[in-house]
Amino acid sequence: MSLAADCRDGPLVEINGRYDYTFPVESSQKPYFRWLGTPETDKRHVLYDAAHDVMVNRTEVVKEVLSWLDQYLGPVAG
Repeated sequence: MSLAADCRDGPLVEINGRYDYTFPVESSQKPYFRWLGTPETDKRHVLYDAAHDVMVNRTEVVKEVLSWLDQYLGPVAG
């Protein structure tokens, strides 16, 4: 079973690079995002001005992921 099959109906944040040559926006990222059965209100496609390695924007990526986790799992207590 693939990761895509496991998460196709649940909340999703997809983080990609706008200039990704491995998974281009129009021919790969957008079709995959549309294919997922997650309701529009529970999925988000985030594009960074980067190629495949979006971690060049490490601070922004971490903030995006933590915000998404807080939204769906709740903020960390403590």
